[in-house]
Amino acid sequence: MAIKCIFTGGGTGGHIYPALAVIKEFLKRRPDTEVLYVGTGGIESRIVPQNNIDFKMISVMGHSRKSFFSIFKEAASLYRAVREAGRIISDFKPDFVFGTGGYVSAPAAIAAKIAGVPVYLHEQNAAPGLANRFINSFAKKTFTSYSAASERFLFKKSVSLTGNPVRREIIETDAGDAYKFFEFDRSKKTILAFGGSIGASSINRAVASMIEELAAAGSGVQIIFITGERDYPQYKHLQESEINKNKCLKLFAFLDKIYYAFKISDIVICRAGATTLSEVTAGGKCSILVPYPYATDNHQYKNAMALVEKKAAFIIDDAALASGGELKDIVKKLINDEKLIEETGKNAMNMAMPDAAAKICDEIEGSLFMNQGEKK
Repeated sequence: MAIKCIFTGGGTGGHIYPALAVIKEFLKRRPDTEVLYVGTGGIESRIVPQNNIDFKMISVMGHSRKSFFSIFKEAASLYRAVREAGRIISDFKPDFVFGTGGYVSAPAAIAAKIAGVPVYLHEQNAAPGLANRFINSFAKKTFTSYSAASERFLFKKSVSLTGNPVRREIIETDAGDAYKFFEFDRSKKTILAFGGSIGASSINRAVASMIEELAAAGSGVQIIFITGERDYPQYKHLQESEINKNKCLKLFAFLDKIYYAFKISDIVICRAGATTLSEVTAGGKCSILVPYPYATDNHQYKNAMALVEKKAAFIIDDAALASGGELKDIVKKLINDEKLIEETGKNAMNMAMPDAAAKICDEIEGSLFMNQGEKK
């Protein structure tokens, strides 16, 4: 039986890549599955089509929290977006809708509920946001990455702890291909620094302040530095400067093949978004986490502490990056302690749930076909 399904989620890679992982698992099992992705004009409008998945766009405002009056604009935007999503659902006639969060998920899920289409939800973070807590009230299944998130949902009977789906490339990429891509030396330690799909200025400034010392001849270190589109013009000179005479710095605004960077990195400096941490653990990487301080309900700090408490990562407060000293001290400590890097990475891998996409597909197939007599 061919399945037709709509996936929705966007705004950041943290919402998009888990959806893509589940889509690819479904297509592997059922190649005749028809998939449509509903998103906004954000980065999903570029990433999803690059993965050869049909894409339709709806317009919806995010929750700004700037003023009381913005509530009325947001409500009107949500109403229009639900109608847009409803028309897409009416035309496509999906068997289910799967949401991964971001403000585009709510109108698509509400429209599916109105149309009588089963809704499945995935929450990546340890602290679910308001929209996902609402969608949980009518979702057929709510999948979570952390047990802490499961406790935050009111309708717990539908909740299932599966982990966060990761791209198979994070696990399966060949290290030789990755070293060739960056033209890097296998004998040197590799540091990957990035601030998520849109970048992080505080991380960029702190890493840039260390570049000259880290890139010095004889340091035995090479760096993959992903700044984000916004900050790239400020740092692009580093790659062509005297600092990089040893060609040990690779600078990117955005890196589609970030799985190459994960594969060969010894140390990862990054935010603590749930999808990033799932990739860190799946790859068994030693990481220095800098939680985004303005994340809803401080969920990035909670995500990070889940690893720190297992000695699977290090943590630095975003405000401490201003001096750069604390980050530099941890990086130096790790560079000079191979055993600590290995132990931290091993602890991270012990927390990984690499079969999350398969578990989610198992549960969706089971609930869809339990009354139809079809064998999986």
